[in-house]
Amino acid sequence: MDELLAETFDRIVNRGFDPRNSSFPDRVVVLVVSAQGIIDNGGFAYFHSLPFDPPADPEDFERVYTEIGADECATAFREALTRHRAQAADANYDDLDVVLNGASEEIYARLTGWILEHEAELR
Repeated sequence: MDELLAETFDRIVNRGFDPRNSSFPDRVVVLVVSAQGIIDNGGFAYFHSLPFDPPADPEDFERVYTEIGADECATAFREALTRHRAQAADANYDDLDVVLNGASEEIYARLTGWILEHEAELR
């Protein structure tokens, strides 16, 4: 993660990020960084076992990945949510984990570009 992304994330969190009430631009930054870190460490099964507190809107993860142009990842989030709701603990996410695992560099680059385009909204 580059310096601009880390500083932006920290600034948003330090001013009191709330995953349901913060602005959409703030949610883009925090939810992408947080979700990507969780997925990288344990995949979608791990992601679904660690809810945000307060909880985030589950559909927001697809929205924020779509917003930064990571459409394949957004689709994986949509499918993971569908599986989670249908099967809960028995859901298998191996095929979806592959989409996001190892994609952090690309995701963070997309997010940094997005931050540069939306700087005024993130102040």
